[in-house]
Amino acid sequence: MKPEARTFTPIAPSPADALNLLSISSEHRIRSENLPFDIDVWYPRVKDFTFETAFLPLSLSEAQAIVNYYETFYNHRMKLSSEHVHMLKSLERRIEAELRTNQAFACGAFLRLCGRSPKDGEPLNRSQVLVKYNKDLEELYLQGAPRNANTKLRAIAKSTYLRVTTGAEAMSLLLTSERVFTDLQDWLRFGGSEQIVLRRWHEGMSLEYEFRVFVNHNKITAISQYDHYCEYPDLVAIKDQVQSLIIEKWSQVHQHIGQESYVIDFSYDPNKKTIVMIELSPFRTCTGTAMFSWSQDQDQLHNGPLEFRIKTEMHPYIKELVEVNWEDRWNAHVERYDSIYHKYQETTTWMSWLLSFFYRKTTIKDNFIFVYGTLKKGFHWHDKFLSTATFVGRATSVNKQALVVDDFGVPHLLNVKGGESISGEVWRVDEEALSGLDDYEGVNKEYYSREPIEVRLDNGSVLSADAYYKVSAGSLAEGPFISEYTKSYHDKHYNPIKHAHAKQLQYLESN
Repeated sequence: MKPEARTFTPIAPSPADALNLLSISSEHRIRSENLPFDIDVWYPRVKDFTFETAFLPLSLSEAQAIVNYYETFYNHRMKLSSEHVHMLKSLERRIEAELRTNQAFACGAFLRLCGRSPKDGEPLNRSQVLVKYNKDLEELYLQGAPRNANTKLRAIAKSTYLRVTTGAEAMSLLLTSERVFTDLQDWLRFGGSEQIVLRRWHEGMSLEYEFRVFVNHNKITAISQYDHYCEYPDLVAIKDQVQSLIIEKWSQVHQHIGQESYVIDFSYDPNKKTIVMIELSPFRTCTGTAMFSWSQDQDQLHNGPLEFRIKTEMHPYIKELVEVNWEDRWNAHVERYDSIYHKYQETTTWMSWLLSFFYRKTTIKDNFIFVYGTLKKGFHWHDKFLSTATFVGRATSVNKQALVVDDFGVPHLLNVKGGESISGEVWRVDEEALSGLDDYEGVNKEYYSREPIEVRLDNGSVLSADAYYKVSAGSLAEGPFISEYTKSYHDKHYNPIKHAHAKQLQYLESN
């Protein structure tokens, strides 16, 4: 049985359609507005308060392979090739290696992209999902829970199908998720690199004990159970305790976030009676409100005073929700994600290998990039954009350069008079990595320009590299100028959420 085609409205890449694409209902605009709250933006600042996380940067080629797989498997557009299959298998091995060698994932990992998870994807072992569900449901019945749809939903809340322990389990979710397909297609058309994110799986974590917290102007205005469909009887007794623990944990993490308003999710461990942060979302109508409403509870969410809502009665349509979103889903037959691989695995001939080798040797060239800020080794964005690059060495500019830092702690190189010799690093990158850097810096949008710069390596040799210069200097041209953007300054002053927000606001306003 072939999987049913999934509906998806493609986003046309034509610049002439930019205004329509950026209408408020546009999927692309929503993703753009949410980018400042992607996990790779905020995680480094709050990693001590949340689950250990590893990031595996995706290349443009890997993203295209995933998109082409989905187009072929679900939309019946034959875009998958043997090269794509090779890339997907290589990506699977890379994920497998991270899961096996990183001790944080000894019990598995929660899989997601930077923006959201593939919760609509198909797990590799579908039968195990049903086995666990039936076991959890029977245990609830034995504990005296009524035989109704709400109890079924409580059993569903214990599901672990988003936990991955192997590369194959991860690929099954990634390749069959429309959410992943949509986000990667958006990246390929508009820029904005993606990463595969693996988060330590917490055995005591359950949807029943997840809570959404609304923060506006540095104060908590509302708390809600995250799953607003299900009534969880145990929450009533622990409500006050959970509220106190959430407030205590929030007071510790808030100062590290660097935002006045946001939505933050926490998980409560009923065995250890502890709270851990899960993730951040923007304080915007695109973020779900759980037991609240952006329209009906506008004053509450914006001004408070703090109100904590939990569900105390059964949802009127819960029976239909369970049937459509759970029982029907798992009763359907779905082919394994790799069942079509063999159709595209062509044997590479000696001649095609030779031609491919010759092509690579004659087309690949060295691109040297001089980085001076958040792209340096050990800084916020290095792993995402330079994970495949080769370190050449530390270097200083031969001529004076105007290096400044803005209000968000972001360094900028300006093409103006003044400044001094600046310190940084030189990296060798391939064409794909260079294209990703150009996207990140907004070269095509004329936010930055990539221009040559002469630098002197620590060994004394002089090298011509490229560096990114901010196009519009504005008041930054007045200085003060610095000679080096240090790690200590970065850790103290850099605000990644405000940095990403400013970039996206500039992008949205320009369109």
